[in-house]
Amino acid sequence: MTKFKPGDLVRRTGSDRLGVKKGRVYTVSAVVGADMALEGIMGWYAAPFFELIPQEPAKDPHLPLTTVLEMDRVLAQASVKVDTLNEYLDKPLSDFIRDVMEPNYLSLKFGA
Repeated sequence: MTKFKPGDLVRRTGSDRLGVKKGRVYTVSAVVGADMALEGIMGWYAAPFFELIPQEPAKDPHLPLTTVLEMDRVLAQASVKVDTLNEYLDKPLSDFIRDVMEPNYLSLKFGA
């Protein structure tokens, strides 16, 4: 059994073999026992001649609900257009603070 799974990025550590070059990065498309297939490459390759390339987990782009609710409260106090909250949901919170809160002398008050 291999330590890899479909979708993993792997680097060839063994010598060049059947079009797979040492040092190049490939995506695992299938795994059977100790062998694996690579996307776009015909054939099966022995897993011991590859190393896993760690991938960072995707960062959640959404703000926590408590932050959104507090942003909504702040907007109710500010003189801004109605759809301002939608504009800032996919932006860093620092943009909201700089563009909306600071000019209106407002602050976030979580749990208040």
